[in-house]
Amino acid sequence: MPIEAQSTERATELDSNTVPRSPALKSLTEKHFFKFLLALLLVAGCTFATVSYTRIKFARSEIAYAEISKEMLRANSFIVPLYRNIGVIDKPVLNYWAIIPCFKLFGVNDFSARIPSLLASLACLGIFALSIRKIWGSDVSLLSTLILATSSRYWEFSTLCMTDMLLTLFDTIALIAMFVALKNEKVRFISFIIASISMGLGVLTKGPVALILPAFSFFLYLLLTKNWKILKFTQIAVCAVLFFAVAAPWYIAATAAVHTGANIGMWLWHHNVERFFGSAYEFHNDPFYMIGAFFNGFAPWCLFVPIAFVDSIKRWIKKTNVEESKTELYLWIWLILTTTFFTLSRGKMNYYDLPAFPAAAGIVGLHLVRWIENKNILAKGGAWFSASILIAGSFVAAALLPAVTNNEDFASWCLMPIGLLLTGGAAVVALKRKHYFAPYVLFSAGIAVAILSFAIQVHPAMAIQAPGLQYIQMIKRHPAAQIALHKDFGVTVDWFDVTLFETDRVPVQLDDATSMANFLLQKDPVYVIVPENRFAELPESVRQKVTVVEDRPYMYEKSDIGFLIRRKGHLMGKIHLLLVTNMSKAESDATLRQ
Repeated sequence: MPIEAQSTERATELDSNTVPRSPALKSLTEKHFFKFLLALLLVAGCTFATVSYTRIKFARSEIAYAEISKEMLRANSFIVPLYRNIGVIDKPVLNYWAIIPCFKLFGVNDFSARIPSLLASLACLGIFALSIRKIWGSDVSLLSTLILATSSRYWEFSTLCMTDMLLTLFDTIALIAMFVALKNEKVRFISFIIASISMGLGVLTKGPVALILPAFSFFLYLLLTKNWKILKFTQIAVCAVLFFAVAAPWYIAATAAVHTGANIGMWLWHHNVERFFGSAYEFHNDPFYMIGAFFNGFAPWCLFVPIAFVDSIKRWIKKTNVEESKTELYLWIWLILTTTFFTLSRGKMNYYDLPAFPAAAGIVGLHLVRWIENKNILAKGGAWFSASILIAGSFVAAALLPAVTNNEDFASWCLMPIGLLLTGGAAVVALKRKHYFAPYVLFSAGIAVAILSFAIQVHPAMAIQAPGLQYIQMIKRHPAAQIALHKDFGVTVDWFDVTLFETDRVPVQLDDATSMANFLLQKDPVYVIVPENRFAELPESVRQKVTVVEDRPYMYEKSDIGFLIRRKGHLMGKIHLLLVTNMSKAESDATLRQ
């Protein structure tokens, strides 16, 4: 069935067990779809940009991407990634190519490095929304897009300069294009071409996994639905040529570059094959790790996934609207295959399944609309639960925020509790009037309010209470000074790379009191960032010869809700972090005041 026909004929063809749409809801969402979508993208963009801008510290592995991009730009080396002026092949080049123009336009800083992920996330939301609208209509499209935008890991990675959001965009385009090719013969060839180009770009972003997962998902779907006949040898050959035309040139050029030929082969083998089988890296090898990671990352909407799975199985067994069930099957394969693939891997991280989130959002959005229009108890219960969470969250935020931000000004920190209370109250009013669609929209709005409040209030507060970045900024004013970090501090959040990124100086790692004493007693000016308990290990004679420039409480590298509650909202650690120099107090102050 052509995909266009599937969307235009739904109102008359759907039976009582599928997605009935009330005339009012259909009229509202269909008539104003593009206005709603534009508003959603605008709010998401402003929210993600605010979080990116206020997230002063780099998180996860993003500092490596930022530093490599900076060095490539400085050296005009756009083929071989550079780290500490040495060619390295840790990831393919497309993410660096995306970051470099942002550095040129907006300067070398953490926010500029995150712009490609922000744009990729918005593009993914827009493409996803338009595609779901073609398949299931505007109401499912808008709700599914809200779900995707407010799932915890999706919005987190929209604000980080890592490869995963670009990979999610290219995987989404490829899988949607292949589905369109399956459903509409008129645009089949061009859809396969789009999918091939997108997978090629994905391979330039994160490697072979960008080809393996979309292609395997599509072929498995063809196998289960017995649709092999749509594949034509000529089309496959042309698409293969286009794929290699996009993906291969950089690999060939990087292989030909001086001293990097072995690195490309090593990267393909070491970071892909050996990582998968565990001979290179073996971490998070719990067999159920990725399942837990998915439910954690897809919160708060993850609760609906197992219920939707059971409902889909029942509909498949009863053969209720077979064509729609086949479309659901495509999304389930996309979701389950991605999660299973990384479950089988011996080396995995909790964000590897991010490319499956659009599929999960589409599934949950479809079932929620189906339940809402059928006045299912699940939809009602979920709506009341969402409203309750918003209202309860307002009181939790009111209790925690003043302590977290160290700001007693009510007007400054009240945005989150008041915003959550208002959206929760509005959701209750909507439920009383039996408008079950509205609470889910308001719940998403409440998540946006919470994210914005967190960005505006908590991020800066956390940065203030983690003095490492402030110390690095102070040292930056003394370009002649050498920098050293004690290993107990430097390994957290890759502070060595942060120091390199901010100061263009490679810091020295100090492993013990002897190496720290030798470093501090040299004649040239030096600075050392060290926890106070490690500084106390120095001999008294050495401590008398150096100057403690700054002594501030050190925040542990945790910020989860449980941690805040256990510490009653107080983020300070018991150990102080010191900035130490071999200069006199007067010399250091004179330099740092410049």
